[in-house]
Amino acid sequence: MDGIRPPTPLLFPLIFILAITQAAFADDTADVLELDTAVAVPENIDANVETQKIMRLPQWVGFGLSVVGIGVVSYGILQNSEHKKLHNEYNKGKEGTDFDAIWEKAENVREKRNISYIVGGTLLSSGIFIYFVF
Repeated sequence: MDGIRPPTPLLFPLIFILAITQAAFADDTADVLELDTAVAVPENIDANVETQKIMRLPQWVGFGLSVVGIGVVSYGILQNSEHKKLHNEYNKGKEGTDFDAIWEKAENVREKRNISYIVGGTLLSSGIFIYFVF
C-alpha cells in the first residue's frame, strides 16, 4: 500500500467542472467542426518569384558606417600611441630641446585622438544601429 496514493481532494470537483464545461460547449464545438477546410491550390505557380535579397541597402549602409567607424577609432589608437611617445619625449627632454614645440605637437595629437574616438564611436554605433534596426 505504500506505492498507492489516495486521490487528491480536488480531483472529483475538477472532473465535475470539466464535465459541465464540455456539456455546455458541446453545441458550439459541433459548429466549429463543420467548417470547410478545403484549400484552393492554384493551377500554375509563377516560377519567377523574387527571392529575398541577402542584404538590403540599409544593412549595407550600416555595415559601411561600422567599417569606417572602426577605421577612425583605429586612427585614434595610433594617435594615442603617438601622444604617449611625445609626452615621454617631453618629460625626458634634455637641454636644448624645444619644449614648447613638443608640447604643442602633443596637444595637437591629443585633440586628433579625442576627435577620432568621438567620431569613430559615433559612426560605429550608428552603423550597428542602422544594420540591426532597418
